[in-house]
Amino acid sequence: MPNSMTGYGKGEAANSEGKLIIHIRSLNHRALDIIIRSTQQFLPYEVRIKRMIQERLARGRLEVFLNWEENVDSSLLWDLEQAKLYHQNLKKLQDLLELDGKISLHDILHGEKNFHKNGHNGHSHVDYDWWELIGPALHDALESLVETRKREGDRLYQDILDRLEIMKITKEKLADLRQPTKTIYRKRISERIAEFNGELDETRLALEIALLIEKSDYTEELIRLNSHHEEIGNLKTGEGSIGKRLDFISQELKREINTIGSKALSPELSRLVIDYKDELEKIREQVQNIE
Repeated sequence: MPNSMTGYGKGEAANSEGKLIIHIRSLNHRALDIIIRSTQQFLPYEVRIKRMIQERLARGRLEVFLNWEENVDSSLLWDLEQAKLYHQNLKKLQDLLELDGKISLHDILHGEKNFHKNGHNGHSHVDYDWWELIGPALHDALESLVETRKREGDRLYQDILDRLEIMKITKEKLADLRQPTKTIYRKRISERIAEFNGELDETRLALEIALLIEKSDYTEELIRLNSHHEEIGNLKTGEGSIGKRLDFISQELKREINTIGSKALSPELSRLVIDYKDELEKIREQVQNIE
């Protein structure tokens, strides 16, 4: 099944104190490279996050963004008892250091993060299991990402198949030229011999023609091209990652068509080889985007 390596996914999960938003951006990569960008409270969960992603994806460079958005009302809920205790500690510290002046409301608000009723406030909280939010949000983000990669993969593969049809037509034209007539070769060799004022030996001429035909024959290459064409068509219904297999096949196609090109004895054959290679190069570019 063709899946692109480029895509985007988003997932959210919320509780009474805020909302966790996870964004995933995926780009091309030879392997699976996961980069997590988050704040401190999510660091203990990075291994679980990567493991969950590895269960769904095989290749690509993924950037995972975890953003915690705290409810405004939640952030304003203060524990007054903790605020009083904080004020008392400030007074003790003032007495201990023999400092003058009064402790103002500004001094207390400066340390407000110490007496929020909720323990999150965008910071780590040892009593809270963030996976209760990360798990569902990451699941939805991956579902969204996989869907976008699948749609893009279908589009890429259809483009590959369209170009493959053009290559098949070119291959048939190559097949029509693979059996040059002996008359053409007899004329070509005769002209070469005449340049040196040589006399024709019919037996030697027939042997030279046979050797030339053998060296220039590319029937085996055409058979292998046809086999690779069929395999590309069959891969669409296969399971798992097919990008590396497609890359290997495209390399084999390039090797076969280059061999045919090296045997070209006519401008028409050379032109067909160039046409084939043009479409093949476009396919190879698309293959680099497939997982």
